[in-house]
Amino acid sequence: MHRGVHVLPLLAALTGVCVASSSRADGSPADALLAVVSGDPMDYAAVTRRIGDGALLAALRDEESSAELRLAALRAAPYARAPELLLEPVVQLAGGTDPALAPGALRAASQIASNLEFHLLEQRENDPALLEPPAEALAELAEDEDARADLRQLARDVASRLRALQR
Repeated sequence: MHRGVHVLPLLAALTGVCVASSSRADGSPADALLAVVSGDPMDYAAVTRRIGDGALLAALRDEESSAELRLAALRAAPYARAPELLLEPVVQLAGGTDPALAPGALRAASQIASNLEFHLLEQRENDPALLEPPAEALAELAEDEDARADLRQLARDVASRLRALQR
């Protein structure tokens, strides 16, 4: 009986959190992205499937979006249906000066590049040549002496992966 007394408030608190999260996620795509508080990649994958690639693209490109929203979009980008189409705005953020967005964008670009395969591009009828502009921008970032060494190396690795997919 003593255990049950402590479990009930915990269950009520958890239920409240779930209700709050789902009601927040029922709004706009931005609300759905911002509602993911767990850091679990599968939560980002679920939201991405629900809101679609277009909403992610809009959040990444909108310079008026908050850094918090853009970071959430970056975390979700690798789970898009066609993540290669998000590479351009992701790489633009990677080349920026924001100390949170740039590393987050490079991590997202790395995840996207790691998960891409030629047959997936072919299946989605996306020309591998669309990877060239992001690869070029990443190669330039890799040579930027003002960038952190770890980010330059990651940019070099991602550019190499994207170029390998084009062959």
